[in-house]
Amino acid sequence: MAKRRRSSRKDGESLFVGILLLLYWTSQWLLEYPIEGSILVGFITTLIVIAILLIVRAKRVRKANLLARKSLYQDYSPIEFEHLTAEIFRQLGYKAKVTRSSGDEGIDVILEKDGIRSGIQCKRYQNSVGPAYIREFAGALDGAGFSKGFFVTTGEFTQAAISAAKKSSAEIVLVSGEKLGELRNRVENRINTDIIPKPWWRSMSKLQKTLVVMMFFVCVMTVTSVATYMILTTIASGAA
Repeated sequence: MAKRRRSSRKDGESLFVGILLLLYWTSQWLLEYPIEGSILVGFITTLIVIAILLIVRAKRVRKANLLARKSLYQDYSPIEFEHLTAEIFRQLGYKAKVTRSSGDEGIDVILEKDGIRSGIQCKRYQNSVGPAYIREFAGALDGAGFSKGFFVTTGEFTQAAISAAKKSSAEIVLVSGEKLGELRNRVENRINTDIIPKPWWRSMSKLQKTLVVMMFFVCVMTVTSVATYMILTTIASGAA
């Protein structure tokens, strides 16, 4: 135990020393090549800004999808959930028919697209779906003569369920509650997936958006590069 602690402490010290050396060499290179260094700093800063905007957008979209998933479980009865699922797939280009009234065991919705028929089982479920449900659905697909099916739930899938779907002779696509929420938001245009979620931005054409984004990042890179160059030249003058 003591050896592990000493080893961990040495690794931490080595990492710290390595970071200090890297910072020292970087600062020396920047002072020696202020123009190139300023451009590089501006470029890196621009990449960081882009990454931050994309991360913020991804978090906003994920939050909307999770809220949609919660709504799918709380706001709909099992039958309503089946009809909603069918409508989502219709918006995705499928012909969809809810089969509950005709008593098709294990298949709640029949889909057809490009002449290929497939089935959906809808599980309005708060907890994780296990492998037994997947195997039952695979049997229902086989009995109906379908080579593909979608298992849709408001919950999640266990690893065993995912494994069972992969081993099935039929192609089974697992659609979790979050994924279904994403599909619903997409077909109903319920959320703004733009980087800038503002009305004035949505009113602009694609060309206008492209020009604005390019100008913004050019400004970020220019301002950062100029500021970095001024700082480096000031430091170099002081050192001289």
